[in-house]
Amino acid sequence: MVTSAEADVVIVGAGPSGLMAAGDLAGMGHRVVVLEKRPKTRSNLTRAFSVHARALDQLAVRGVAAEIIHAGMPVGSLPLIGALDIEFSELDTTFPFMLVVPQFVVERVLEARAVAAGATFVHHCEVTGVEQDDNGVRVKYATPESDGGPPVDREWRAAYVVGADGIHSRVRESLGIEFPGESVLTSVIIADAKVDYPPEKGLAIEANGHGFSFVCPIENGYYRVLAWNSDTPQYVSDDIDFAELSELCDIVFERRVGLHSPRWISRFHSDERQATRYRSGRAFLVGDAAHVHSPAGGLGMNVGIQDVANLSWRLHATLRSGEDRFLADYEAEMRPIGARALVDSGNLVRGATRLSSIPAPLRWLVMAVANNSGAFGRRYAFGIAKSLSGIETTCGGSGVDGVGAFWSGAVTGAEIRTHLSAGHFVLATPWATEATDAAARAGEVTVVLDPLCRNKALLVRPDGYLAWTGAPDSPDLPGAVAQRVPPAAKGQVRALRSS
Repeated sequence: MVTSAEADVVIVGAGPSGLMAAGDLAGMGHRVVVLEKRPKTRSNLTRAFSVHARALDQLAVRGVAAEIIHAGMPVGSLPLIGALDIEFSELDTTFPFMLVVPQFVVERVLEARAVAAGATFVHHCEVTGVEQDDNGVRVKYATPESDGGPPVDREWRAAYVVGADGIHSRVRESLGIEFPGESVLTSVIIADAKVDYPPEKGLAIEANGHGFSFVCPIENGYYRVLAWNSDTPQYVSDDIDFAELSELCDIVFERRVGLHSPRWISRFHSDERQATRYRSGRAFLVGDAAHVHSPAGGLGMNVGIQDVANLSWRLHATLRSGEDRFLADYEAEMRPIGARALVDSGNLVRGATRLSSIPAPLRWLVMAVANNSGAFGRRYAFGIAKSLSGIETTCGGSGVDGVGAFWSGAVTGAEIRTHLSAGHFVLATPWATEATDAAARAGEVTVVLDPLCRNKALLVRPDGYLAWTGAPDSPDLPGAVAQRVPPAAKGQVRALRSS
């Protein structure tokens, strides 16, 4: 016998992407259920450990960035080659740093938000299939009985399903979506451990003929340590002696690092893969279910957070209006961003492996050239910083008059953040006009008076990107709202507000 229940959206996977989607959609008033394979007591201890500027922008819109930043360590620069660093501190952004913070901290904050918004969680369950038709989806799963009996088959019926279930996504497999790509590195050793002799800059990357290693402080005196031995290109075993990792780090850094007291250690494959589709009917992929890449550059959670920021408001708009047009551009906007992450992280990890394969005298020469590359080297490293941070990411526009760019007011305007996080479009304008009054009647948009807009009206999507810009009295404004924004509920006009 199959037990059924109903929701508006089923989210498979309770990593950062799934949790953020749950908090978004439940907070927007929808019935949301999250299905998670892990038992409730097991966290993602071994996963990602950094958040970049654009993901922090999205977390700030949701009011949780400050708590996550407080729990982490802002890093102004990331070592590249020798004395050449990737300088985040020079970026033009609200968050000019890479935040080093364990994934389980981000998950804890996002889960609390989702629970407070009313999302339902089902842990320790195995999704067995996804079926859909024109009216909705059926997500089938098995969960063990509390008395230890055989698993019970259950299902949730919903309008939509979001696959946030990682590289081995059961949602993606059920939909028959291919996940092409290749393995970049095998047998990368990863651990959290204490360090007797930490890097001078707090974190460090080094490579030589033996391989490469990365050491970064993570929390409570622990360091995240990654190392790859060039003599073991093939996957060997999940079992690993901690002494092997400690010795490899000492050899690569050519000094004693002093690893000790590991709380966990493992090996992993580093793949580059991207789903051939991000959508199939009423089913969507986000995060690692849609794209995976190497850990180089610390992109980890970041693109998944951006996926959800793009998708959640679209699902809300569609559930409110019944118009599928809002979902049409999700893949078109997010697929290039996922592809860019594969390129950026891939370039960094391939650079490290190439450097490790160069004979020592030539490697010293390469580092000397990099260290003395002057303005050119700094520009090169700064370009990497901008790309990793995501601050130049655009969505939904040609770039003309700023359309498609992320608007900093989405982060700095307290009232504006409140409306965006509720899934509302915001029309920020320096003063009220007949056109702005008409725009308030043309769609579900909140008009906010904001003098920082100067002489322009800005139509801001719920994910913070600009959908339209123009004069506050432009006759095109009501039509722009009607074209881009869900229709307002009958008889509803959002009041004009001041910011």
